[in-house]
Amino acid sequence: AAPPLPPPAAATDRPPTAPPRTVPEAAPAGAPSLWPLLLTRAARTLAVVFLVLGLVGGIAYGAVLASVGTSVNTALAQLEVTDAFGTVSRAAQTFGTSINGCGSNPATASAPLPCLQQATTTFAGALQTYTRQLEAISYPASAASEADAAIATATRAAVTLADLTAVSDPQTFLARLTSSSTRDTVNAVETTSQNLHDALAAT
Repeated sequence: AAPPLPPPAAATDRPPTAPPRTVPEAAPAGAPSLWPLLLTRAARTLAVVFLVLGLVGGIAYGAVLASVGTSVNTALAQLEVTDAFGTVSRAAQTFGTSINGCGSNPATASAPLPCLQQATTTFAGALQTYTRQLEAISYPASAASEADAAIATATRAAVTLADLTAVSDPQTFLARLTSSSTRDTVNAVETTSQNLHDALAAT
């Protein structure tokens, strides 16, 4: 005969016991946050996108700032050149008036050389000041050659006029002062200054 079956298990009202949950221990104070490690794949992708956009935005913003800074520096250089040339231009007008006065003023007409020398020395000094002002200005690369030309021309004009003060004869002095060489040298100051102004305006 078959062996008897074991008696059925006694019924119980308790539900099946769920497997115990493992609760992570709290991170100690000062420990780094675990949030970056808990990002889903989609969240990590968005984070990378926003990071890249932030970098690109920063680069674009930096480029805008650089562009604005360049424009401001160029405008400032243009104003400084205009102001400096205005000063030397007024000095040139005064020089012309003084040279004419040396021969027409009764007090100097009989011996005009000291008057001529003084007027020329003053204008040469104004040209030297103009040269230093141009040298102190910060120019964009696009106007660098024009700035160099303006500085060289003003320096040459100042030297040309300063050399005249060594002439001891008034007739020789006037002949050299009104020569085409001297006039061209002095007039080139205005030409190169205008070229510099135009180069700055076009930047």
